[in-house]
Amino acid sequence: MLKKLNIKIVFLAVFALILSSYLGCKPKDTDPLQAKSSAAEKKPTKKKKAKKPMAVIDTLAPTSVIARVNGEDITKGEFATWERMRVRAWAVSKGWKPETVNAETRKFQLQNRARTLGEMVKYTLIGQHARAKGIEPDAKEIAAQERKLLRLIKKPKASFESVAASLGEAEGKVFTRMAREDALTMAVLVHSTSNDLYHVTAQEFTNRVEFVRKWNERTDATNAAVRARALQAKKEILAGAFFADVAKKYADFAPEDGEAWETFHLDEFDGDDPLGQWLARSDTGDISDPLDLDDGISIVGLKAKYESDISESNKPPVYAYDVVRCPFYAYERQDDFEGDRKAIEEDIIENRRQLAMQELHELLTKDAKIEFPCGNNLFYPRDKKNPKKKKAAPAKGEAKTAVAEPAKAAKEAPPAAKKASPPSVSAKEKKETK
Repeated sequence: MLKKLNIKIVFLAVFALILSSYLGCKPKDTDPLQAKSSAAEKKPTKKKKAKKPMAVIDTLAPTSVIARVNGEDITKGEFATWERMRVRAWAVSKGWKPETVNAETRKFQLQNRARTLGEMVKYTLIGQHARAKGIEPDAKEIAAQERKLLRLIKKPKASFESVAASLGEAEGKVFTRMAREDALTMAVLVHSTSNDLYHVTAQEFTNRVEFVRKWNERTDATNAAVRARALQAKKEILAGAFFADVAKKYADFAPEDGEAWETFHLDEFDGDDPLGQWLARSDTGDISDPLDLDDGISIVGLKAKYESDISESNKPPVYAYDVVRCPFYAYERQDDFEGDRKAIEEDIIENRRQLAMQELHELLTKDAKIEFPCGNNLFYPRDKKNPKKKKAAPAKGEAKTAVAEPAKAAKEAPPAAKKASPPSVSAKEKKETK
């Protein structure tokens, strides 16, 4: 009897062990978009990040004077409005709504703060020089600068007034002022250089058109090969390979945050943005065909789609998207302006003007007195060791180095350039475009 009881106990123990092992095991993750170790959550939990110390400029009152150019003040409030205008104009160039705030707009803002202040200092110097010489911009040049700004933000067919209004009341006024300041810069350049800044010869025009044609032919051929690699990568993912493994094998560079890329809200995108268009029609688990993005060509995988916490109860839901991507270097085509002779001539002249701007920069800053009453390190946190210690006023030479180079600040920042080096072009072809 005891022997039979022991056999039953052993049998039950073995059965319980098998049952617990069966219940405890998990099915193999077959989703190619997920990492091998874990499955994706529908809505990822956000980790609380430690607050970063604020930059000095963000602690100042709007009336604080952050720069003084030959006795003329630039306040924190004026800088903040100018900065918002540049960020919103850049968002428009990306195909987003002007008021979009995300990781990329914040990054653009932080990377361009010194350039924005340098731009304001440059325009102040030029305005002072123009008033001293009695120089005024003409309406024709203002219109040309308005067209240039529209091209830079990828709205060449829109009206300047409508784009300025979309940026906001104060920001739109600054955008309009920028066009006038650029026109005034041109008027000053004409008075300070012997080079022709308005006319292009027939031979210069022909050389430019031929150069762009050859460049774009090579670019198209190279990018076609890149797309073929991207399609091969997609094929392997669809065949069952993990997205991360394929990205390591094929990607030319890794997104900054590793395999996972960015959480997007669809309302950030305008209608002509390729990523926004793809997200709008895709479902979780979809893999895109090669997409032309600002930093090259990518295939993108949609890991999760969920209603965002920014949705409002009385409005249609706003969805957020978690994506991964496999990026490839691509070459950027030269703008042929669709054969528009006037636009091509303006672009040739713009390059010529940039060289003249460097000479003007040296002239204007030679004897200028540029001060920073709140210190030179405006865009960095205050020194924790000596938070109340006032920094000595910078020497003239030091003050100039804190200002972005006017030749670079003269142009509104275009969208991020694709990272690859351009196709090889002969020295002769390069020389012909000058």
